[in-house]
Amino acid sequence: MRKILFLLVIFIFVSSSLGGEKLTLEKLYSDTPLTGVPPREILWSPDESRCAFLWNEDSGRIRNLYCYETDSGLKPQKLTAFDKQGISGFCWGRTGNEIIYLRGTSIFLFDINKLAAKEIHKSRRRMRSLALSQDSSFLCYLQDGNIWIYDFETEIGSQVTEFDARKERIGRLSLSPDSQQIVFY
Repeated sequence: MRKILFLLVIFIFVSSSLGGEKLTLEKLYSDTPLTGVPPREILWSPDESRCAFLWNEDSGRIRNLYCYETDSGLKPQKLTAFDKQGISGFCWGRTGNEIIYLRGTSIFLFDINKLAAKEIHKSRRRMRSLALSQDSSFLCYLQDGNIWIYDFETEIGSQVTEFDARKERIGRLSLSPDSQQIVFY
């Protein structure tokens, strides 16, 4: 029931933000849909009191991080305000008050209570598709078509697979519930 209510609130929020936008020939043939860009990667917090998602309320390509508190009745809160390079992946952190996200060549830890982010890892290349282990000791992400693991204790990113990105690459990854296995395609 909460999920349906959440989706209904998001739908109302998205449709109301469009306002009375005038339909023009340019709008018909633009890169963004007439109804706007839908939210992407909607994830529940560990305690199920919040949902976080990526969205651009102005129908642009750069998606920012939003958070909706299910019991608040308020519209979703915009947590980031990037205008050039958006977020390429995120997951809830070790607590229900932090979100870990990828932006370009960096991994950031965002504290929802302080509304502040700090960079925790810088890589040489862009990263995407982020997953946190069950025990919160490491992150998995994709870089150069391969799986990498960032260890919170050592603060080091290590490559796990060795595919030649020119010939084949990993598209997505997912950790098993016990974090002992990684499935990918």
